[in-house]
Amino acid sequence: MSSIPIDDAPPGIRLIAASVVAERERAFERADDAGRDPIATLIERIAENALAAWEPASLELVAPLRGRDDLALQRVRLALKRAKADVVGWERAVGELRRRSDAARGGGGEPPSIDVRERYSDAWNATRFAVEYRDRLRFVPERGWFAWTGSFWRFDEQAGLRCAQDFAAELARVVDEDSSVESSRRLKIVDGLGSRSKIQAIETLARARMELTVHVDEFDRDGFVLNCPNGCVDLRSGSLSEHDPEELCSREVNVAYEPGASAPTFESFLARVQPDPAVRAFLRRWSGYCATGATHEQCLVVHWGTGANGKSTFVEAINFVLGKYAQLVPSDVLLARSGQEAHPTERAQLCGLRHALVSET
Repeated sequence: MSSIPIDDAPPGIRLIAASVVAERERAFERADDAGRDPIATLIERIAENALAAWEPASLELVAPLRGRDDLALQRVRLALKRAKADVVGWERAVGELRRRSDAARGGGGEPPSIDVRERYSDAWNATRFAVEYRDRLRFVPERGWFAWTGSFWRFDEQAGLRCAQDFAAELARVVDEDSSVESSRRLKIVDGLGSRSKIQAIETLARARMELTVHVDEFDRDGFVLNCPNGCVDLRSGSLSEHDPEELCSREVNVAYEPGASAPTFESFLARVQPDPAVRAFLRRWSGYCATGATHEQCLVVHWGTGANGKSTFVEAINFVLGKYAQLVPSDVLLARSGQEAHPTERAQLCGLRHALVSET
């Protein structure tokens, strides 16, 4: 692969390269025994293509920055954001790469023209739908449709079909004003966009679009990001950032993050039911640990004691604060049964939870 010395590259590309190298090192550190972290390979490839793109003879190597790899770019953007890199500079540089690539292909910076006969086909409609709704919808093959609420991704089985219906109605108005389409065909397209079959075709084909597809294990991957109603908290630094669809948070706590806030009622309750300062200190650490997605402690905590001693009040308070990160699960999930395992649906409830509570039987 052709490239040029990094010191001779324009500032935007130097920014990309420096950010990529920093994040790649972190990715290598996170790689497990099974091999390299996929994000490491992804970022390395995009970095090499970005540098090579500035070599006139290698402009074709910028191809992975286009089309189906838009999702890859979103993931790199998120990785750079977490690394506190200059995301705006990265996006500006990527935009310049795309413009140069398009110019080299004679496209003048615009997407290749599409044959008017292909416009408004089912495939074309689905592609445009995916582009327009990429910040509002995600399709998870293992679950179904998720819709962006403004602060997290929520499972919504009918979201795809509902949005496809809205999109088809808006597209019909666009087609009706498109003078480049012959009038009789324009009328046929407009009529068709109101039919169930066309709306379902948009929704069904959009499921396969890379702009919208995400797998269930890609949600909530950073165990030290806690999603709150007023933003995302980095539990390592205590910093608060704005909600971002690319963070792929599918859960949210019930209370806003307020640095330095006190809880006199809760502290008074703990002092009464747990007079031992060492036990209270442990409960404080344990509660904070439950707010993370970390599992390195490998602990199972049993709240034991006689009745009316604050056990339920304590765990219910923690569950309330943690919101969708916490849940009461069936005791069968933890039990070993001869000849059979817990039902897959029961085990699936544990996916993404940070505080799973099992009540005594």
